[in-house]
Amino acid sequence: MKQHENAIQLIESLNSNGEKLNEATTRSRIIDTILYSILSIPKNAIIAEEHVNKVGYSDYSLLDQNNKIILIIEAKKEGLAFTLPNNININNKNSALIKIKTLLTDKNIKDTIEQVRQYCFIKGVEHGAITNGNIWIFFTVFSQDFENLNAFVIYDLKFFSESFTESYNLLNYNSLIKDRSLYKKLQKKRIQSKQTYSIKENISSFNVAVDFNEFAQYLEKPIRYYFSDLKVDDMDFLENCYVEEHVENTKKTLSSLLVDNATPYLEKNGVINYTREKLSKKLSKKVTNFIDYSDSKHIVVIYGDRGCGKSTFIKKLLHSDIPKKIQEKLSVIHLDLLEYAPTEDALQEFKEKIWNNVLDAIDIKNLRRSYSDVQNVLFKDEFINYKEQISSLYSKESETFSSRIEAKIEESLKDYRELAIRLAKYLREIERKEIILVLDNTDQFSAEIQDYSFQILSEIFSAIKSLSIITIREERFFRSKKVGVLDAYETVQYHITSPKADKVFIQRLDYIMNLMEDESFFNKLTENRSFNDNVTNENFIKYLNVFRYDFQKKSNLYSFLVSCAQKDMRKALDLFRSLVISGYMNIDEMLATDGNIYNLQIHQVLKPLMTPQKYFYQEKSSLIPNIFQLRNLENGSHFTSIRILKYLHNYINTYTSLSVMKSEFFAVFNMEEDFIENITLLIEYKLIEADIKVDKYIPEIESITITPYGEYFISLLIHFFSYLDLICSDCEIYDEQTANSITKSAEEEFKLFSKQKKGYRLIHRISKTNAFLKYLVMQEKEEKETYNLDEKYLVVNDIILKYKDDLKKVRHSAERQSSIGEDELSSLDDFFDKV
Repeated sequence: MKQHENAIQLIESLNSNGEKLNEATTRSRIIDTILYSILSIPKNAIIAEEHVNKVGYSDYSLLDQNNKIILIIEAKKEGLAFTLPNNININNKNSALIKIKTLLTDKNIKDTIEQVRQYCFIKGVEHGAITNGNIWIFFTVFSQDFENLNAFVIYDLKFFSESFTESYNLLNYNSLIKDRSLYKKLQKKRIQSKQTYSIKENISSFNVAVDFNEFAQYLEKPIRYYFSDLKVDDMDFLENCYVEEHVENTKKTLSSLLVDNATPYLEKNGVINYTREKLSKKLSKKVTNFIDYSDSKHIVVIYGDRGCGKSTFIKKLLHSDIPKKIQEKLSVIHLDLLEYAPTEDALQEFKEKIWNNVLDAIDIKNLRRSYSDVQNVLFKDEFINYKEQISSLYSKESETFSSRIEAKIEESLKDYRELAIRLAKYLREIERKEIILVLDNTDQFSAEIQDYSFQILSEIFSAIKSLSIITIREERFFRSKKVGVLDAYETVQYHITSPKADKVFIQRLDYIMNLMEDESFFNKLTENRSFNDNVTNENFIKYLNVFRYDFQKKSNLYSFLVSCAQKDMRKALDLFRSLVISGYMNIDEMLATDGNIYNLQIHQVLKPLMTPQKYFYQEKSSLIPNIFQLRNLENGSHFTSIRILKYLHNYINTYTSLSVMKSEFFAVFNMEEDFIENITLLIEYKLIEADIKVDKYIPEIESITITPYGEYFISLLIHFFSYLDLICSDCEIYDEQTANSITKSAEEEFKLFSKQKKGYRLIHRISKTNAFLKYLVMQEKEEKETYNLDEKYLVVNDIILKYKDDLKKVRHSAERQSSIGEDELSSLDDFFDKV
């Protein structure tokens, strides 16, 4: 092979000539020969002496097929010594993987590596290399753990002749570009694929449902009504329970993360951040100006997170906040996409429904239903001309004349756009009304449906010249910029803040408890139902007051709901509805407090919220993820999500480069797919947030940040016994013995649940969780040895320490429960003493 012959000739020529070469000669005699003649790298794929901003010139920049730099090589003269440890040739090889921190003990190597890293940082290049002709050192650039990474060192040029196949397969152009050979060489050893064992598949009762609590049959209907979206047709409910303000907290605490502001991406693109009250006044004024001066005929875009109350805000604005005398001058078209349920395969039908509803809304005199009005009002001039044209051919009393007129009318009624123009003109000139068009809940559907909806809106807007309002989530802004759907129109954009969760729940709880004071309300709840002595107005109020007290004190339920739902009040309300009627709520215990208000403990909150309808937790049907789940069974870790969150926790309140973070994780763990799958999960469950506010992973994401929910997870949730107890039976794990142990404990636990033996059941729950933690210890130890991990990547010890503290609270709570008998308490005491 010619390249091999070239390598042999290079070695022979260097051996026969003992002179030391300067930098230019080193490059022409050695480096160029290796790159072009031995490794077959195309000359047009290398930029020589490329200028790097304010730093200098990089000697060789290797380009891929897209002209992106993938490797920068810094060449020094052959006489510049690169001193390596004497013991590296112990295996009589010409190359080795050596720790970078070891290489940096030589000043010449250290200075040259730092020079190349600076070039790479500026250019965003993943790999760098240094050479003095005889010694070549390749390394990964992006890593906070840089000094603990391995560099690939060629310490004898015989590597290219005596190990030609290895050198060529590693460093030829196609291997570097297509196979990412250098990237793979520099990765730490990966754990070999292992068999996984499913626990849930072997639990016979895994899908068993749990009954609701004894109050559920009476409270489910009012709870569902008063803890869902506010109703504009129930003005008393709306006025008493609508939360206006959002007080911002500037202290750097966990609660400060809950401040709901426009992201830097939105602010950079001109989106204005407003409180709800301020925005209401702003838009009320805009509507008034629109009526009085016929200005502002443009599109208003209101951004906000999912469930923050955008729809309710618009309804309240148009039906309550705007003065009555202004409302009387408005014709409001409210297009709520949830009422249409559009699908990609029925877009034309969807479009026709939208247009028909628009026409119905502005045709307040039913002009379209009257042939006379179509001829004499909407299309008066056209029909005068048309009648003159055909009267010369047909008698006005003839059937043919009448049929031609009818056909013309039907044709006019099919032209949605022109019909909308005429109706809007009639509405303004004759009825003295202006049109407000609202497109709502587009963000509940796919991007394709959203784009199509905006196209329809654009058509309608151009026809009726209304003041149009769109409510969408922030990620839609990114897509609209990219796709350009709204670019043709003048838009003004606002970001609406979320209401404070404690105020939302306290106001609604106060409202419903006030209703319960009325005997007639209680009678409606219990009508045609049998009930026991527990079912009284007083007990209903006492039960609901437990939750109010928690929100007032910002205690366990409040902390979990707010962290989990974040700014999504709809999600928080969904969770709360499930909690109130859950069979896991111990009504008797909560009522037996002798005049005091019952304090909810975190372990009493988690299970009803994580799995309200099933006994065993299942991530696929829960709003709370299993953060320990293996996302990639071939090459994954139970700890990837936690490590990502801990990494981002170090940069709290700032956005972190995803590409830099990804490079570091690849360099340390060699788990590319696992990293992406965990990033996807964390975004979908809102434990992390992308700079462009998308709700799933896409390549366009540049940076990410940890959310309050993510902070809650790593600071609290992953240490709680109740969380670990629930998720461990839903995990795929690598150890069959542990899987069998957890399965057996889970089976026994459910049998004891059926027998209402809470104390004995708790013993099996703790045993199951301890087995899982012991397994995690074993897994982390294996990863530490395999990847030579620093302490910052280790998570289990901290989890266990805080888990033990939580077990003390669990024990204390168990000892206070009257439903646990003496025998069970005695067994529990013995068990806790042992563990």
